[in-house]
This record gives sequence, structure tokens and C-alpha cells, in this order.
Amino acid sequence: MARKIHKHLSYEKKEVAHAKYQLDRLSDICYEIEKVLGKTFLEDKVWTYGCGITFRDTDQDQYAILKGILPRLGRLDKESSEHGIRLQGRCCEDKIMGSKVSLTVSFKWDVPDTCEIITTIVKEKVSGDYFVDDSGDIFHNKTEIQINCAEPVLESVFRKKELASG
Repeated sequence: MARKIHKHLSYEKKEVAHAKYQLDRLSDICYEIEKVLGKTFLEDKVWTYGCGITFRDTDQDQYAILKGILPRLGRLDKESSEHGIRLQGRCCEDKIMGSKVSLTVSFKWDVPDTCEIITTIVKEKVSGDYFVDDSGDIFHNKTEIQINCAEPVLESVFRKKELASG
């Protein structure tokens, strides 16, 4: 006989239901990836965690296949830094026990050699981490990183992959 959960534990019950939903979706996705791209790809290029999945250094064909495998994949936001390029979004969005649940999806690549990394330090007035300049004003240094490529970033990433595979 199943154990009855105390009504005071409704938040915990909902969190367990969300985790179960995420685990089930991640498992389905991993089985599909293994079927289509193979076990080696899954072991070498895929990292999973409690509420998401990350794909590392995929080529253009793999990227297209993965986008097709991921159920209800939403918009992917681009984030670039000196460490690499990341596209991140959500998939498998649903409503469980009255609140939204989904998986976080990330694609990560190194910065292509054809792209230039530009670092700019911007001085702005703030109240947190600060320094005082000669005039007595309080400032904070904010480092901004910009990646400039001669062509769209994903094309640069995939071109680098094509050249590497020869």
C-alpha cells in the first residue's frame, strides 16, 4: 500500500513531482540521443544535471539532430564570453501540480580562432563593490566582454569544426 503524504508537505510533494518529471524527460532524451548519435556521443558530449542537459562541441549536423530530438525546445539565448559561446533555453515545458516545470538546455563551444575577443572596462557609479576616485566619487569597474566574428558566430563555430575534421 502506498504511503500517504502529510498535507503540510505539499511544497515538498510538488518538488518531488517536478524532479520526477525532469528525470523522466532527461531519460527519454538520453535514450533518443543514444539511439540516433550513439553511446560514445552521449558519454563524450553530453552532461546532465538535476534540471537540465548540456551539449559540448557539437558540429552542425549534430546540433540540428539534437534540436529535433528536444521536445518543445524554446528560443535559445546566446551568451558569449572569453571562455566560449553558449546557447541556452528551455525544453519540455509543462505544468505539474499548478506550476511550470521544464529542462534547461545548453549548447557550448569554444571561441573560434577567427573571432576576436574584446575586453572593455567600464567605470560606473554603484553602491556595492566600489572604489573612490580622486574626486571622491564612488565607482565600480564592470568588465564587458564582446566577441567579434567576421561571420555569424555559429557559422564560425561550425566552420572551425569542419576544418578540424578535415
